[in-house]
Amino acid sequence: MSSNDNGNGYLEYVYERAQKLTEALYRVTDFFSESEPLKWLLRRDSLAIFESILKIKTASPNERIRALEQISEKIRQSIRTLELASSGSFISEANFQVLKREYLHLADYLVERRYEILPEPSAAGFIGH
Repeated sequence: MSSNDNGNGYLEYVYERAQKLTEALYRVTDFFSESEPLKWLLRRDSLAIFESILKIKTASPNERIRALEQISEKIRQSIRTLELASSGSFISEANFQVLKREYLHLADYLVERRYEILPEPSAAGFIGH
């Protein structure tokens, strides 16, 4: 990455992974009854994660730090909901394991690569800190 990328390559990877995960979750929850609350809860959570990731690019550096932590926590909460759906036989064990693995990978990536995802501080931002 060049210094003027501001993490865009890393962000593009995150956007792509989040979009594919959201699409996969929608496909898996297509099999749920329309009246099943877990269907809508899982979809709402996946959209919230996806939307939060899309907003990272336009967030200030301080907002990005907070957003990355919040997204990681949202992912972990969503996995708990997926576990509930899996235990209730709404989601096959195979689909659950794939979604869980990929969501955890995304959460870990956000934490491990947070400094690459965050914009490089300008010299002006360093003065007085």
